[in-house]
Amino acid sequence: MRRAAEHCATGAGTVLGGLALWRWTQDGLPVISLPKAGVVLMLLGGAEILLGLYRAVRRQNLSGGSRRGKDAAPCDPGDPASPA
Repeated sequence: MRRAAEHCATGAGTVLGGLALWRWTQDGLPVISLPKAGVVLMLLGGAEILLGLYRAVRRQNLSGGSRRGKDAAPCDPGDPASPA
């Protein structure tokens, strides 16, 4: 969950920085305008937030199910595949 929270926090900061560039800058550099760079940063920040949410949901789904390893013995002692 820690990694997902880091992605969400980073994405939120990027969205806020992009929003500030988009809202309060008029002039730009000779190559790129700062408001357009702000829009790009907002989109990247939104993607980062979505990645964090995806990782949180995926982690939650993984922790709810069985997390036995490949070489773990089956839980059912009557199972013919269980090691003797």
